[in-house]
Amino acid sequence: MANAKAKAPTKAVGTAVEKATRPQAIVDTIDFDSAMEDTSFPETVRRSKWTDLLDTLYDATAEDKVPRGEDGSLKFVRLGSFGNTNGARTQIRSLKSKGLGDTYEFKAVAKSGTSELWARVREVDGEEMETGDE
Repeated sequence: MANAKAKAPTKAVGTAVEKATRPQAIVDTIDFDSAMEDTSFPETVRRSKWTDLLDTLYDATAEDKVPRGEDGSLKFVRLGSFGNTNGARTQIRSLKSKGLGDTYEFKAVAKSGTSELWARVREVDGEEMETGDE
């Protein structure tokens, strides 16, 4: 038994698998007659339920519907909960990678095997908005 060799797998008859070819771009000349303005391209931004929810939070903040703390700062609002402890942190990383960390502050709270995602809009002074970053 110790000297027994394993049999090599055999190919089934009639099941030849064709190798898929990769699509390749063909470029030979530039057609300047087909040039377009940058505003002519269709909007291709993918929206998710999270970005829609954050837009709603932003609008509610602008309308003074988000409560404020005793110090006058905006309170965090719970956006959702996850069935595991890392779900909220993972979602925060995803939202920040899309550049939303500049507009919103995020917090993750882990509770007994679950997690919650909290957010608020970052506030800036009126002077900074008018003159830009200083």
